[in-house]
Amino acid sequence: MSHDIFLSHASEDKETFVEKLYKKLTEAKYKIWYDKQELYWGDNLKVKIREGLKASDYGIVVISNNYFAKHKEWTFMEFNQILENEKMLAILHGIDMQTFRNRYPKEHEQIKNWMAISSDEGIDNIVRHAKIKIDKLKSEKDIDYTRLRDLLAAKKWKEADQETYRVMIKAVGKEDGDYFDEDEFLNFPCTELRIINGLWVKYSNGRFGFSVQKEIYLSVGGKADGKYYQKAWEKFGDRVGWRVASSWISCSEVTFDTSAPRGHLPVWGLESEMGSYPSILTNWEKVGLAINAVLRPSFWKVLYVIYIGLKEDSLRNRWREIETKKLFKRGCSLLSHQDL
Repeated sequence: MSHDIFLSHASEDKETFVEKLYKKLTEAKYKIWYDKQELYWGDNLKVKIREGLKASDYGIVVISNNYFAKHKEWTFMEFNQILENEKMLAILHGIDMQTFRNRYPKEHEQIKNWMAISSDEGIDNIVRHAKIKIDKLKSEKDIDYTRLRDLLAAKKWKEADQETYRVMIKAVGKEDGDYFDEDEFLNFPCTELRIINGLWVKYSNGRFGFSVQKEIYLSVGGKADGKYYQKAWEKFGDRVGWRVASSWISCSEVTFDTSAPRGHLPVWGLESEMGSYPSILTNWEKVGLAINAVLRPSFWKVLYVIYIGLKEDSLRNRWREIETKKLFKRGCSLLSHQDL
């Protein structure tokens, strides 16, 4: 089971603060990993805590005079794991930052660059701040963005691009393997688009993302009106590396690392569509098997093969031309979205 928040604290602080915080966070509809509700007789504590940490999007750490006491094996383990996963939301309870630094210099050094909040600000205010932070990954379509976030954080760009398609197709109510249409991109759910784009921009340090692509598209003459402007789209393709020497690259030529031009990713799952045009050759070959039995003389066989080849190339190129234009129109629709 996944959780929004892992609540890390010293047991001595339960009565004075943590119980009240847990209640307020639960009332705010967050899924909380709280030891009192998760640990039972016979459980392996270390295993259960690690599972809880792994399954939680964020860790609230209630730092107090009790939290870093020498006998607190569990709080040290939780603290280090939350810190390692960069999921920390720190609360100073009954201690200020100066005192914390004096008493626990090593731990202070580890979190000195993290913004902390004091319990003196009140639990309601802390929950409000938590909403601002945590709701950035809150989907209105019941989509779990944890895997996309983790793939981007690990710089696994290709897998993240594939996951981007998966969450986007789900956001418009379709299944894996389906394609988008222009209206679905132009009217893509705002909250979902902001989450997906925000994750790409954050973990690429501003190099990749829809908003980055839109900025480039507009800078080369594109317009955010959902229409397809061929010249602007070609210039955009040149800038982001989707077009090389006046030719559009194939899906196998997409660069999935930070050496790619700015705006090169994500490809929004469109790379799967680039290589998905139906093959007419299969049907022609079936017809050819029947004709081949009749056309015995080799001369006629050669003419037949040449004819089929030319016909196939012509049909394939025409099909590709039509589908590519549709593909580009969908791209223009997405980059015209008002929430980018």
